[in-house]
Amino acid sequence: MSAVGIVGELTESVAGFWLERNARERTILTAGAALIMLGLVYAVFFGPALNGRVQLQKSLPSLRQQAADMQAMAREAARLAGVTSPPPAIVTKESVEALLTQKGFKSPTVAVSGDV
Repeated sequence: MSAVGIVGELTESVAGFWLERNARERTILTAGAALIMLGLVYAVFFGPALNGRVQLQKSLPSLRQQAADMQAMAREAARLAGVTSPPPAIVTKESVEALLTQKGFKSPTVAVSGDV
């Protein structure tokens, strides 16, 4: 059976069902169908939109605070990008021996190579 035949059969059965009903039953069925359609439209379109709006109103202050914090961090990063740290101190044999003596270690021999 083709799709057109199935649709035609369904249309005939619905039309027969509708014609068997009196005016009062048709009014009640029409009102019920309208209420179901309104409920579906609300559930699909308006309900999620209203819930999303309430959720955004709750989260908007914290999102604004996060945006302000990020902007402050970006300004701080831009400011620090131009600042350079001083070069590290040169390690010498005397500085190593002085540090070891200061910490209470006694080393008989300290050798400093050029790659330190």
